[in-house]
Amino acid sequence: MVDKQVVMETIQRMRSSGISDHVIESTLQDIGLSKDEVNEYLQGGQTASTPSVSTNSSDETDDFETEDDEEPGLPQTPQSSHDEALHATTHVVLEEQSEQIQNLLEEFRSLDAKLAKISELPALQLSDSITRVENRIAGFENEINDMKTQMAAYKTIMDKLLDTNRQIVTELQERK
Repeated sequence: MVDKQVVMETIQRMRSSGISDHVIESTLQDIGLSKDEVNEYLQGGQTASTPSVSTNSSDETDDFETEDDEEPGLPQTPQSSHDEALHATTHVVLEEQSEQIQNLLEEFRSLDAKLAKISELPALQLSDSITRVENRIAGFENEINDMKTQMAAYKTIMDKLLDTNRQIVTELQERK
């Protein structure tokens, strides 16, 4: 689980950086904390030493402008260096994630194109197979009809032979 002290320090840093409680709440929920835990941390993190943050965007803009207006020769405070490092790290992570998303999108498009080709291929093969099977069935039907005709002819011949044999047997019996 998340260390309570780390979460409290992070909330204090976020507030001192001018981030609104709404954004902090959303961030804490993104890391897997429930709404009750988030509210508990936000109430616990609101101390007298932590100034209340205004959500007015003009105030936030003024804060950022004053940081940009610092003289390059003046030493930076540990908090501002930490904020800059945090900002730079966040920026790098966002760029990496953006790159990963682009790579995934390219892979997805490539797989989608391959899948489209594959899905067309079986349909064509299946159509060809069905045509071949239908042709074979038609051939079998013709062969069966030919066999029926031959069987009928054999039966007719066999009937005539039987009749002839009966006549011969009858004539032989009469002669005796």
